Amino acid sequence: MRPTKPTTSLDVRTIEDHGRIPADLDTAILLTLAACYPEHRDMFARTRHWRGHIAAYRVIALDGGVVAAHVAVVDCTIRVGEVSVRVAGVGQVAALPPYRKTGLIDRLLARAVDEAKDRGFDSGMLFCQERVRRVYERNGWIDITDRPCTRTEAGERILMPPDHLRMMVPLAMAELPPGPIDLGGDKW
Repeated sequence: MRPTKPTTSLDVRTIEDHGRIPADLDTAILLTLAACYPEHRDMFARTRHWRGHIAAYRVIALDGGVVAAHVAVVDCTIRVGEVSVRVAGVGQVAALPPYRKTGLIDRLLARAVDEAKDRGFDSGMLFCQERVRRVYERNGWIDITDRPCTRTEAGERILMPPDHLRMMVPLAMAELPPGPIDLGGDKW
């Protein structure tokens, strides 16, 4: 069943983050993230910065004062083999239940990727679960889970398990260089 909320009249916009968002919009973003990620409700009661990453920009869809859907993009430099790669790290992809399965997330992802191209990122990268893989595949994201990927949490290097999917979308680079991926920090 399709939601009753129309998505064509929503105000879709790109906003700069860098830690400064008006209080009312910050609250609306936090409410949406908490509703979509209830397991992280306590964190989103305090901050919109996932694992300490401050987004370079966010793409949101507003329905009045409600953030109907949201995508955050962080600016990260990672190592792939011997090469430094500037990635647009996509995270906090969320849509409130009435707006799901309407194509709204596709619109926000496309806008986020276009913005990343304009900002000169080498590649887009995200982490997801199997249940949402198709959302990203239909938007041009490529599964790179076969590549070893290391992240760092609290000073400890951790090899990411294969059930935590990794996906990339070509931007300035048509494909990632060969070799394992080292995030040089925690995932976003």
